[in-house]
Amino acid sequence: MTNASPPKLEYPCSFPVKIFIRPSDSDKQRITSLVTDVAGQPVALDERISNGGKYMCLSVAFPARDEAHIELLREKLAAEKAVILSL
Repeated sequence: MTNASPPKLEYPCSFPVKIFIRPSDSDKQRITSLVTDVAGQPVALDERISNGGKYMCLSVAFPARDEAHIELLREKLAAEKAVILSL
């Protein structure tokens, strides 16, 4: 078994992010605004509701300038009370 490092990202790039929240139009709007503010440009979030209707997954291709830009988004999402999980 080798300990090969994963390939480095080449910036700028489109970085996929999934954000899980409870279904709520106000929370969805707040998360969309947060991601747009961090991205510095309009972003489109795709929405999917879980089979039981308990969760909403927002998916976005985040336009990352560098690793620090991705980390800033992670920090903002972690501080947001509506976010259950982000990947």
